[in-house]
Amino acid sequence: MIYVYMAVLGIYVLFFFLSWRETGRNPFRRMASYILRRQQRRSQGASKRKGNWRRDLRARQLGEKLKTLKPSEGMQTQIEAYYLSQYSTILMVVFAGVMICLAVWVSAHSSPLLMEGRYIWRSPYGKGDIPIELAAQIAGEEEEIFRYIVEERKYTEQEAQALLLLLFRLRSLSAPLPPEALQTRSKKQSPL
Repeated sequence: MIYVYMAVLGIYVLFFFLSWRETGRNPFRRMASYILRRQQRRSQGASKRKGNWRRDLRARQLGEKLKTLKPSEGMQTQIEAYYLSQYSTILMVVFAGVMICLAVWVSAHSSPLLMEGRYIWRSPYGKGDIPIELAAQIAGEEEEIFRYIVEERKYTEQEAQALLLLLFRLRSLSAPLPPEALQTRSKKQSPL
């Protein structure tokens, strides 16, 4: 789905650069002006070849309705201003929707608690537990939320022994460790 959003943004960038000669400060209005100008050019070429009486009738009816609202302005000017405002509004709404979708996608894929979109992140050693809420839903059933505490990473026996050995060696670089110091606490407490 991200590819669709990126393609739409690419089209917007293309229209932005194609419409840089158009008048106006608003980029969406300039893009709408470029699209409207291209559409009028294409419809004029098509009307010379084949008459489209429905399009002409709609344009005439729209012009008459707009002329009723502002009788001082020309009909063609009002029709162009109407379509320009409609196109620029549509371009702004679609752009806002695409940006919201991209923001949601980025936030979902950059969650600090999710890795690769499906694995739950665990705190490193000594950083504490993380409370999370997981939502699950079966088709036709109501969504259920599970509260869970993800514990921090724990050292394995081998990792703990290796760190203890490293710590003792760093503290006294020349003195070797006795074998009793390398035994873990669980082994000291066991009767065997």
